[in-house]
Amino acid sequence: MTHECGHILIVDDEPTVVYTLKAILEHFGYRASEAGGMEEALAVLKSERVEAIIADLALKGGVSGVDVINKAREAQPNIACLLLTGYAEPEIVDLLENQGIPVLFKPVEMRRLVGQLRLMMGERAA
Repeated sequence: MTHECGHILIVDDEPTVVYTLKAILEHFGYRASEAGGMEEALAVLKSERVEAIIADLALKGGVSGVDVINKAREAQPNIACLLLTGYAEPEIVDLLENQGIPVLFKPVEMRRLVGQLRLMMGERAA
């Protein structure tokens, strides 16, 4: 794809996951930035306009993707947010979705990921 769909911030502490997500997003025309945790994510949000954030639920150092999303929403209230997780109790997923945070399970199929982003960001399918 040649057009840019938007700027997505990936927050995950696993380099392989970040690399894969970034490659998928860029393939579909998104600009992707990365952060390994809260501080890096906040630095990106302060310096750049980001349309969406994809965060892993469990990050190192006792920080969760929910913490990152809550801070991201303080910095940019209209940011679209998505959590990825390899594990989660159904009750936790329900709670998160009731807070307006959709959850996808790893490994996530690339078209499902991009479809969810487009839905959240109000984009038309290309």
